[in-house]
Amino acid sequence: MPLPHALRGLAVGALALSMGAAAPTNSTPPDGIDFEMIVTTGASGTIEGATDTGAVNVWTHFSTHDPETCSSASPDNRCDKTLVWVEDDGELTFTLDAAYDVADYDLVVWESGKSGSAFNEAGRNITNVTPPGLGQIPIPGDETVTFEAKAQSYYLAVVFYRAAGGGYTLTGELA
Repeated sequence: MPLPHALRGLAVGALALSMGAAAPTNSTPPDGIDFEMIVTTGASGTIEGATDTGAVNVWTHFSTHDPETCSSASPDNRCDKTLVWVEDDGELTFTLDAAYDVADYDLVVWESGKSGSAFNEAGRNITNVTPPGLGQIPIPGDETVTFEAKAQSYYLAVVFYRAAGGGYTLTGELA
């Protein structure tokens, strides 16, 4: 005998929870969030970001890395925000692979909630060198951040950039 319609959803939800289903994702990311990612042990998450924002700005130094004041639409304080759900405890590594190796990207990851608000910083890779007489010059585009992640938690991975001609790939892996 089939379950009444009202009970079918509860039965499916209970079955999904008992099978260890991933956290519910939004059909549309929360306001201000560009991408969503789910990471579990043995299954990485990947997004393709900033595929074409204009000419590559090779020598950019970011004065602020504030997730509250940046956005993918801002011409002066540009960033992509990825809300990440982590299923299991473990060492979480985010790898940013730049398509154009001298584009300047900075990667900062914060603990977060489902809304995408940034709380405590979990890790960062902001790579610049200062050769004599030349000021801040970015090291080629790729960035990596690794930290101990808590199971059943949200993180906000923010990629800061000015122009990204060619884009990047951001991958999250849990070990």
